[in-house]
Amino acid sequence: GRSVRWSKDGKMWAALVLGVLKTGRGADLIQVFDVDRCIPNPIVKAQFPEPHFTYPGYEDNPSIQNFAWDGTALFAFNDFVRNDGFGNLHIFNMDRFQPILSINPVEDVCCYRDPQWSPDGSHLLFAFQNYLQGSNSTTQLYMIPYGDVGTGSTFTALPLPEITDARESPQPVLRPAVAP
Repeated sequence: GRSVRWSKDGKMWAALVLGVLKTGRGADLIQVFDVDRCIPNPIVKAQFPEPHFTYPGYEDNPSIQNFAWDGTALFAFNDFVRNDGFGNLHIFNMDRFQPILSINPVEDVCCYRDPQWSPDGSHLLFAFQNYLQGSNSTTQLYMIPYGDVGTGSTFTALPLPEITDARESPQPVLRPAVAP
């Protein structure tokens, strides 16, 4: 796989892999493997987007640049719309096999990339550039409470310098904080 994430309990891992769609076309897929036992071919516990769902444009461009996993049930990933990997932000709940497509939490517009869950799973960090600004868009980082998504809350970018190269991929990473 191109990217791998471990579950919180260390018994599963998720990988971004090149798979095959029902049509026979190659596509990026996320597969979750049960690895609590050392066996040569670990069991695939879940695979998506296909066969559970697709989103607009996936059949034409089945590319997933990156994904985040909270280590239990929630996955965040984006489709491909522009600038080498920015797109609509999607959520998938593996426990319910339920997709929440195009959450787009900043002003309800595209485009996002490189989502990451906070270590406790309460916040979502991502890079955002406003699609409506076209070639004048800049990239900013946001860290939002996931529970506020879809409530009408307004989110503010982190107080960091804007990234002016629209094709940059910031790939933010979080780590658990240790109390002093």
